[in-house]
Amino acid sequence: MESLPDEILELIFEHVHETDGDAAIASLSLVCHRWQRIIADDVFRRRVHFKWLASIYNWEKASEDFKEQYFVMYKIEECLGCGAKFKSMPGFQQRGKRGSLKFYSDGDSALPDYCSEFCSRMYSVSCDWET
Repeated sequence: MESLPDEILELIFEHVHETDGDAAIASLSLVCHRWQRIIADDVFRRRVHFKWLASIYNWEKASEDFKEQYFVMYKIEECLGCGAKFKSMPGFQQRGKRGSLKFYSDGDSALPDYCSEFCSRMYSVSCDWET
């Protein structure tokens, strides 16, 4: 593996992401410093992310306003409820290996700054007890 160029490893990691999702990529980043550097590279992360976005939604039919709001790069944030790091972007939900876009109008009641609907509900319950 040491003799493989970074570009070949990137292609392999892209394929792993397409088939096994973010968790697999996170595990691969723990193998060695070289793999972590490749996976942490902003250019690689952006390429994989936008490739994923293109695979789950037909953006050609979307308005420019819609694209501006949802065809964006994610941020890594810390959940206010449980403290876990999570991928935060408008409409994104981590469901299954690949995740999905689920828009807030679809009935998701999770609050921004929380990793899941569960955490947002647990936090609002704990706030109710405190008042």
